[in-house]
Amino acid sequence: MSSLKNLPRAPIFNALAALAGCIAAPAGFAQAPSTAAAPTLAITSIEPGPTPFVSFVTIAGPAVDKITSVAFSVVPKASSTTLPVSATYARQRLTTATAHTLIIPVFGLYANRTNTVRLTYSGHGLRGSVNALIVTAPWDNSLADAYAGKTDVVPRNNTIRLNFSFFMLKAWAGGTHPVVMDTDGEVRWCGTAGPGNQGSIYMQNGFYVGDNSLLRRIELDGSASVVADYSALGYWDFHHNIDPGKTGMLIGINHDADIESEIIETDASGNLLNSWNLATILEDAIVAGGEDPSSFVRTGNYDDWFHNNAATYWKAKDSLVVSSRENFVIGIGYETKEIKWILGDTNKAWFQNFQSLRKYALTLTGNSIAPIGQHAVSITANGQLMLFDDGLPSYNQSPAGISRDYSAPRRYTIDDKKMEATEVWNFEHGQAIYSPICSSIYQDNGSFLIDYAAENWGQDIRLLGLDNRGRTAFEYVFNGLNWSAGWNAIQIHLENLHFH
Repeated sequence: MSSLKNLPRAPIFNALAALAGCIAAPAGFAQAPSTAAAPTLAITSIEPGPTPFVSFVTIAGPAVDKITSVAFSVVPKASSTTLPVSATYARQRLTTATAHTLIIPVFGLYANRTNTVRLTYSGHGLRGSVNALIVTAPWDNSLADAYAGKTDVVPRNNTIRLNFSFFMLKAWAGGTHPVVMDTDGEVRWCGTAGPGNQGSIYMQNGFYVGDNSLLRRIELDGSASVVADYSALGYWDFHHNIDPGKTGMLIGINHDADIESEIIETDASGNLLNSWNLATILEDAIVAGGEDPSSFVRTGNYDDWFHNNAATYWKAKDSLVVSSRENFVIGIGYETKEIKWILGDTNKAWFQNFQSLRKYALTLTGNSIAPIGQHAVSITANGQLMLFDDGLPSYNQSPAGISRDYSAPRRYTIDDKKMEATEVWNFEHGQAIYSPICSSIYQDNGSFLIDYAAENWGQDIRLLGLDNRGRTAFEYVFNGLNWSAGWNAIQIHLENLHFH
């Protein structure tokens, strides 16, 4: 994890912030446990960070030497039910400008706004707090107006409780990958490492993003570093998702002339832990069944025969669940790297042309519907497979399978002993919305976030928040934003963070 030390600081004091009340001197600190009053501390400067969503607050005074931790909390806008963005820094994670000073990175600010931020501190015989008013500039980005110009199909209904306040849009457009938004539809953070590729993940209080063969990490204060370079191993282009793995993160990345058919797992330092070559796994299964895989598994020529767009680790089954947009959802043993089951449209090539793969097919029970061109596979807390069913048939396999004119998130129970799958929930939204590519659904403590990332074939993005009863807490449409501005959206937590 990159250090917060040695960050560049602007040399001049922010006069506008001072006039707005940012300087609190003497600050209203609480008294120390002794009868003597604590020495006076003051906010001496507030300087803008690399984006309007980050500022650096300097506190000064003799009592600074006694401080062991400092916390900040950004007060939500009026009428909002979002939790405050908040974090606590251990003393060793903070930098100094001069003697008796500490610099506190504050992130999650509203752009083009006067933000109220509460700073609290504690130390040896010292405890207190002070408020700062931080005035931020507008977000200078080509897509800022489009993100701000949402249509409230359902404005945030504060009577419907959600278990999340923030989510990240995996968005490489505008050079600010990723973009963090709150449930009011306000942008609260953006990346600083350039556009990169579309894969990203929030982990250990930072964002990992792919950039060709490079894995980068962006800190919440806006600093960025290269974690690893996989070019020497033949890997290039982080396509699609970065997902949570068994011990690290699952990365979809191209390998030599094979595209979108290999997954690697790395730790937070970028070290390679494991890999799964889907071409090899499927070839082995087809050959073992006495069939020729060459018409289905087409390697070495940049053929998009598989199109992996998501993967997740299923702890209870020690399995990898992989989404192949062209073909199916497939369950693979984490250690054995052998096929356990396949869920998908049986009108596609994998089922129609290969008896060797047909034996892995899960039988759908009742009125269950098989997913088509799905994205965003995940395992819910109660052990169900959840995904976004796009409804688009194959591009590069024949037969291509059936198609639908609407998209819907779905959940399934998987019984790999009986080889059955049962659809137990869906959100079809009146079968009125078609998002044929990209898109996602994820659950967070019973609340759901749905991203129709390619509505009207990529002309708009639609975001919905649902509570655990399926009630709509918000529904926003961002007209004119295509999937590159939010191809996938997932909940993250920016409250009560700790930097030790």
